[in-house]
Amino acid sequence: MERSVCNRNCWISGAIVGVLVLLFASGIGDLAWGGGLFLGVVAGGLFGALMVWLVCNERPELADAGNPGAGLTRTDWERSVADHQPDALLVSSTGPEGVTSTAQMPIVAGAMPRRPAPAERDETP
Repeated sequence: MERSVCNRNCWISGAIVGVLVLLFASGIGDLAWGGGLFLGVVAGGLFGALMVWLVCNERPELADAGNPGAGLTRTDWERSVADHQPDALLVSSTGPEGVTSTAQMPIVAGAMPRRPAPAERDETP
């Protein structure tokens, strides 16, 4: 389907949703004609824009199982998406910053720290 035909169909569906909202808000609901018209225009515009964004947006076609040479594979698509991500979103795997001591006691469920053994006195006369 061509992009212009897709856009037209999505905006027609948005207009239908807007008319339905107008009828339900003004005819069945308690709103006056102007309030229903406002809600219908807002709902139709949002629904039409959402449909254009979801349905008509250009995206790479993934490869078919029957024709592996055409289109992108899932791995290629993930790589191309990862290449376009900003570096600020990438997370470093070096660990949390600010850890100065490497000799830390590991936390184990139910473990209690040992009491230090009492110092033995050297009793030499």
